[in-house]
Amino acid sequence: MSKSFDAATLLSVAGRVVIVTGGGKGIGGVYCRRLAEAGAKVVVADIDEQANIDTVAAIRANGGEAAMATTDVSDEAAAREMVAETIEAFGRVDGLVNNASLMSVLPRGSWLDIGIERWDRVMAVNLRGIFLCCKAVFPHMAERGGGKIVNIASGRFWMGGPNRLDYSTSKAGVIGLTRSLASEVGQRNICVNAITPDSIRGVAVRQHGGPPLVISTGAVRSTAEWRNLIPTGQGGFSTSRYALRSK
Repeated sequence: MSKSFDAATLLSVAGRVVIVTGGGKGIGGVYCRRLAEAGAKVVVADIDEQANIDTVAAIRANGGEAAMATTDVSDEAAAREMVAETIEAFGRVDGLVNNASLMSVLPRGSWLDIGIERWDRVMAVNLRGIFLCCKAVFPHMAERGGGKIVNIASGRFWMGGPNRLDYSTSKAGVIGLTRSLASEVGQRNICVNAITPDSIRGVAVRQHGGPPLVISTGAVRSTAEWRNLIPTGQGGFSTSRYALRSK
């Protein structure tokens, strides 16, 4: 390895401006706090205004930089306003984490019980929302010469499973969107990636005594295979698998 390789600098987010949709609470709140701890300037973009206020306050109390942009990601005008508010607050956008989705509010049950109204709402938030936020941030990233987009999919993409068929389907769509968008914008030096978390030990899991979080990985391709899949030549589409396992 070259002596000039500096992982700390290469992987640093210090000073980067990052939007996190659905960042007011849950895993989105964790993303926001951890990014801020690593030196990023974070924009908390949840539909829940009070959750935005609380997360921004927590980040600032810990010495971090944060702003808020209360956003319904399923609304095109709101997505554009989110980007405009970020630029007004910090002058630019370096990264976008598309985390906002409907899941825990969805009752578990047979797919036959899912009505059209619920199906359409889940797709509007979980899939259209990502499309709209990417579309809103693209002109700015392209003009600046690049950027990073991370789409949060789900481990249900790999495993399937009963209950919440609408949620699982929407997250499978996120993978397809990510793959195609990476090819669309890679030559503009915009890297589009997806991660697929499984069950997270958040409030809901803790209430049911869930097991600890460990990380496992999916199939590993050869270096040549991966290089052919990278639209920018340095970073493009990828997925990661996160799974809960009992000790």
